[in-house]
Amino acid sequence: MSIDVTYHDTLGWEKAIYIDVRSPKEFAEDHIPQSINIPILDDDQRQIVGTLYKQQGKEVATLRGIELVLPSLEKKIRQFHLLSHQGPLVLYCWRGGLRSKSMADILSATDMEVYRLIGGYKAYRKSLIEDLDKMPLPPFYSLYGLTGTGKTKIIQALESRGVQILDLEAYANHRGSVFGSVGLGEQPSQKRFETILYSKLRALDLHKPVVVEGESSRIGRIIIPQRIFAHLLSSKRILIYDEITNRAHRIVEEYSGKNTQEELIESVGFLTRRLGANHVKRLIGAIQEKRYLSVVEELLVKYYDPLYHHPNSPSSDYEASICSNSIDQAADTIQILLNKGE
Repeated sequence: MSIDVTYHDTLGWEKAIYIDVRSPKEFAEDHIPQSINIPILDDDQRQIVGTLYKQQGKEVATLRGIELVLPSLEKKIRQFHLLSHQGPLVLYCWRGGLRSKSMADILSATDMEVYRLIGGYKAYRKSLIEDLDKMPLPPFYSLYGLTGTGKTKIIQALESRGVQILDLEAYANHRGSVFGSVGLGEQPSQKRFETILYSKLRALDLHKPVVVEGESSRIGRIIIPQRIFAHLLSSKRILIYDEITNRAHRIVEEYSGKNTQEELIESVGFLTRRLGANHVKRLIGAIQEKRYLSVVEELLVKYYDPLYHHPNSPSSDYEASICSNSIDQAADTIQILLNKGE
């Protein structure tokens, strides 16, 4: 027999191997960090069984599920067996039901060390939400500044030096603007974002500061959890500024990839209401001619800078004001600031 455990029971296990036996689609939406997906049923099979359950009941659905699983069962058991040499297996499904129980019982019969997560992913998700609402947080230092000042590059430079950071835009796979998704693909689900954020928060040293970019409450379609956002708003604020030419060059370097022109044109189209149809048409023409620098400079002056209202020179409204003309020097200055605890 397998042993039932809670997610918190397993947190102290150095070599626990979480195995998500849900379908690939369920796994993609969200999963416990470091989980491995070995689905009992694939997406199509799960739909078949679910439809039978609704139309003809549990018994018919279960029998059909067994029929669908059997052809690949031996292969799956071999996968589990290989993983079992690395540590105890912790299986879970949606709510700790038939899928995880049936597989855990089969594996236990082959003398593998197997545990089953009580309540499955649903219980993990409930625990995550509760923890996000009460877990202690280290002090935040937030970087604010106009578009193109290199805030993300500074955060990356600080991380490479061992400074604690949270890169919320990376976790959301979005840069937080109308052009925020260009070249990045789809954003994760809200659940997936929260799982990534939760995992990062749990790994932080509470006695050391964390550098994070100042954000609005929404990054693309992702919403920052209320308590984390409130902590961000109450943090010490650092202003990052730079001259417009440097800012424009940074943006062009980041956005003008080989396959981003159509995405750039689509994003500019979203500004029609604010800038006017003729203005947008002219910008699209410039993008098609690859005159990216002139487009960026114009958008900074006429759209982004008026929208965000951050100063582009030192300001006493912030704990510190740092020029990002050199990303490394800006990171040096912030690191000194952190070490002083100012």
